Amino acid sequence: MNYIEINKKAYDILAPFYEEQQRQADAADHGGLFKLVPKLLKNGRMLGFHEIDASNYRKEILFTDLIAGQPKNPKMLDIGVAIGYVMRYFADMGYKTTGVDLSSRMCEVAGKISPESEIFPGNIFDRDFPAEQFDVITMMSLLCQLPIEDARELLERVKTWLKPTGCIYVSTSVEKNKKSGIFSKKTLGFSKLKDQKIQRFRTNYTLEAFIDLIESSGFEILMPFLIKDKSKTNRVFQGYICRVKS
Repeated sequence: MNYIEINKKAYDILAPFYEEQQRQADAADHGGLFKLVPKLLKNGRMLGFHEIDASNYRKEILFTDLIAGQPKNPKMLDIGVAIGYVMRYFADMGYKTTGVDLSSRMCEVAGKISPESEIFPGNIFDRDFPAEQFDVITMMSLLCQLPIEDARELLERVKTWLKPTGCIYVSTSVEKNKKSGIFSKKTLGFSKLKDQKIQRFRTNYTLEAFIDLIESSGFEILMPFLIKDKSKTNRVFQGYICRVKS
């Protein structure tokens, strides 16, 4: 079984539990990690890391100041759609939204959250979008699910799909050591899965290694974020708004 089949199987199993977790987060009146999309800027400058406490980071705070001077008929692509909240926000902002995810069950859940979005189940490497198609491309905790060489190839493709004035948002967790392999997926408090080991492929990135991946693939970091999830795992996530280097 290759890494694509392993990850597809994992997220087909996890999809309904992610959906339930988000439902509980909504009921408790906080956004949950699926709404962690920092503001995207058309023009920006390198700043120090913005530190964010995920437990207090509400949707209405997250999604202010999207793109300065929003283009006419804007389009966004979400690679790895999770349960659809990223597409939901962009759709509400007037974007034509497209999503791709390995897991057909994740796509089903995302379709409930963002019914206006066009969502394709399957491997992103099997899709070929027209050049300069999208104003925004998001990849939240997506590159870490690929071997490094495939992550680089995807970023190369993304550069061709992005409009000249467009930007991307990429994120992953901050790890102490850079390594790749098959790991057991932590179930994030899903009690029904506590005795079940879910395998997935993952590449762990240190702060420096993920920045190197971005910059060596031809992107310029406009704004970096450190997102601190103090609610359960105390994990720290790194996120970057980027554009293609001129």
